[in-house]
Amino acid sequence: MSSPADPELRDAVEFAPPGEGDPKPQVLVYATGHKPVVRVRVAGHWRTAVVRERHDYGHGRTAYRVILDPGTGTHVVRTYWWSPGMQTLLTPPK
Repeated sequence: MSSPADPELRDAVEFAPPGEGDPKPQVLVYATGHKPVVRVRVAGHWRTAVVRERHDYGHGRTAYRVILDPGTGTHVVRTYWWSPGMQTLLTPPK
């Protein structure tokens, strides 16, 4: 397993919405108090993020909509494709 200081780690890939006519994902919205927490690599740094939604696509890929501070001191909402090594689950959903 790679460490957060591993220079070969890549940043998480930000999600691009599906085009018109693409199949819609199944969306799981986590309730307040039951949201999992993940660590996401952004701009070369690990950031802690709270998962708002999980999007499961028919082609087998999963995207997570999260709230995080990308290092600017403000919180933003971003959606990332799940990829081990770019994200790490810290706490599972309750």
